Amino acid sequence: MKANDQRSKPVSRAARWRALWVRLVLFALVTVSVLVLSDRVSRLLKTQAQTRLAAAQLARMENEVRTLRAKWPQEEVEKIEARFAKLPSLLFPEEGALGEWLRNLRAQAEPMALETKVEFGTAAVPVANSKSVATIPATVTVQLKPGEPTAPPRSPYHRLLFLMSHLIRHPRRADIVGIEVQSKSNSVSYAVANINLWAIEGPM
Repeated sequence: MKANDQRSKPVSRAARWRALWVRLVLFALVTVSVLVLSDRVSRLLKTQAQTRLAAAQLARMENEVRTLRAKWPQEEVEKIEARFAKLPSLLFPEEGALGEWLRNLRAQAEPMALETKVEFGTAAVPVANSKSVATIPATVTVQLKPGEPTAPPRSPYHRLLFLMSHLIRHPRRADIVGIEVQSKSNSVSYAVANINLWAIEGPM
């Protein structure tokens, strides 16, 4: 009987160790499963919160649109839409249009015995968050050339004034933001104009 008791002790001890390992493994699996489930639930709640926020923003925008539609008469809305549709034709569509504007300027200056020099700056976005419209700064220097003009006006002052006014008469929008005129010996010698050319930077 004693021999049988001694043999049963190692067996029962090994069984207890196996049971302990099984419990540890099960505990680890349950812990990992809980962590994974908790992470997925957290992501789901975050996604649901973002969806609710987007839905609230969309609803607010729809309310603003309805308010604007109720405030503005349909006739006025149509006028605004028509003006917006014409907007691309009032802006410089691409760099090729700037070249055409420059050639046109020189063609106007040549018969009046005027020499022009144009330096373009870096385009800037005048309206925050706008991706469609940009202003291109340009510095236009106009100087008298030797010789008499072949087309009116004749006086140096009127020639410079006429060419400067031509800059803002162009079909494409060009804003003069500053003019500097230099005179010498009771006569105008040259003028420098700072201009902003409005251009289309992307699809509108």
